[in-house]
Amino acid sequence: MLTFTTVVNVKIPINLFIFLRFYVYFAMMDVLQGRYLYKSNLHFRQEAPYNGAFGFFGFYDCNMINHSGSFFLILISIICFFLFKALLNSLACCCSKLYYARKLGIWAHEDSYLNTLGQASAKLFMESYFELTIFTVINLIAMINSSHQDNIQDYFSSPLEIASSVIVFMLIIIFFLYPIFGAVSIHKNQGKLEHKKVQV
Repeated sequence: MLTFTTVVNVKIPINLFIFLRFYVYFAMMDVLQGRYLYKSNLHFRQEAPYNGAFGFFGFYDCNMINHSGSFFLILISIICFFLFKALLNSLACCCSKLYYARKLGIWAHEDSYLNTLGQASAKLFMESYFELTIFTVINLIAMINSSHQDNIQDYFSSPLEIASSVIVFMLIIIFFLYPIFGAVSIHKNQGKLEHKKVQV
């Protein structure tokens, strides 16, 4: 979170400013180079950066997806992984007489695939919470400014733009609900937080 305070209008020495330019790049933790993949394959509307500081730090537009790092790529990978495990477990059950099929079934088995998928997704979301919050709010501000200029339809001009806008609205709701969910989970598990399994 402290990393992104550099993009607000605070006067700092130029040498520190340049250092933080590279520090922000590593702090994004874009291990799968998602921002380059999105820009190469997802063509959103052209728009200016939120301000000059954002542009200097490499955030050249206000689109949340472009600056979400590897979040969506990792989320899709998690979903595909659990789908693969579920299919593999079903296949192993059909071939349960085979020794290696039973071994694969033991590895792929989960008591609840949806529950395990939800836990993995929640951990990923928690790791990316501040980054997603910042760029989702910026995307929302850009949409509000466009509505004042009667250009809001640009954010719904194609299926890709519609999907991006829907994701922004969904994330705004989740950002408000997530801290409440965390507080309720902590309250339900008071005295049990040192154990591996807690109630959610």
